[in-house]
Amino acid sequence: MADRFYEDHEVAALLERAADPARTWSELVSAGTPLADPGSRRMTFLFESHEPVHLWINRLTDKERHRHGVMLQAEGLPYWAKTVTVPPDLMASYCFRRATGPHLADPHARGGRLVGEAGSPLGTSLLLGARAHVGVAWECLAETEASFGRGVIGPHELEGYFYAPAGAKGELPLVILFDADVWFDQMHLASALERAISTGLLPACAVVGVGFRSTEQRRNILDPGRNLVDEVLHPLRAWAGERLEERHCVAAPSGEILAGQSLGGLVALVIGTQEPERFRALIATSPSLWWTPAHDASPNDLAAQIQPWLVEEVIETLDDGEQLPQAYLSVGLREGHSVAHVLSLSREMHSIGWRNSVRLIDGGHDLAWWREELVASLADALSRF
Repeated sequence: MADRFYEDHEVAALLERAADPARTWSELVSAGTPLADPGSRRMTFLFESHEPVHLWINRLTDKERHRHGVMLQAEGLPYWAKTVTVPPDLMASYCFRRATGPHLADPHARGGRLVGEAGSPLGTSLLLGARAHVGVAWECLAETEASFGRGVIGPHELEGYFYAPAGAKGELPLVILFDADVWFDQMHLASALERAISTGLLPACAVVGVGFRSTEQRRNILDPGRNLVDEVLHPLRAWAGERLEERHCVAAPSGEILAGQSLGGLVALVIGTQEPERFRALIATSPSLWWTPAHDASPNDLAAQIQPWLVEEVIETLDDGEQLPQAYLSVGLREGHSVAHVLSLSREMHSIGWRNSVRLIDGGHDLAWWREELVASLADALSRF
């Protein structure tokens, strides 16, 4: 049974006429899900539920594309199926959503768990198109042991995170990361770094970051209009220095790398213009170019935006971009209006001599590819030390 591909209506018919539907279902999911058609880009997602369920795939079946994720039920049975055309280079997170209750990961996902603890039904799974693959750093995370430190940072009592490879001594390049709570607690970044360093993908480096206790605190702190250098970076550097000293290490004098995604990506670019001498590189993944000082600014503003605030109020006021750190920009092909704005941003930066690269990834506003891009950008930036 696992040797052939079934569309959703074929799955429903197969289960409805089966003498033992539970056994047939077990055979269908035994090789992992979604089922993939080797002759096309179609994939069939399967889920067991006694309630109606929707297949949520980042930027494929969400928002205005909701109807593409409505699943088909095998009549009278708790089995659901949905066939979707999946672009071959796509990297996306997905889950199953009921009308009530939590969002559920795919227990049989061939791509594995993206967010959520092993053994828990909650979280999101990883969807890979036929040509997409998981990078070396993110393979076998459960088999890679790594530890990291925690602390309380600065006047806002932010969550502090620190990683350095075991046994490292002397000078280490320092990476500063926003949304460290997501990266360390949910994405297991310490294990990914350990694997990347042990395989030679990355040189030994230290990573320090700030995390947030709530979405409201994150939005309040990651405000490009705040003095984030004094409020966040100075206390974070001091704490990182103490952690490094405990390990008989010191931050390399060749410059820091500042990295962030979404709102953190925008903030990284702004801070890079304020302290250019401190940074070797900036990594801005899916930067939130919709942001303005207006209290009601939101991503919905992108559709009517001509130029981002970052261009009008920051870049156009700079005289010499050649002194600014190398910037690594990236955006998902399925991020709508953000794509054009990021490409335009790159051109504006080049126009003042600000060195940058921009990569388009087949994905949405999504950790599924952000994690790969973080390691790839770090690998290139660190190779220049």
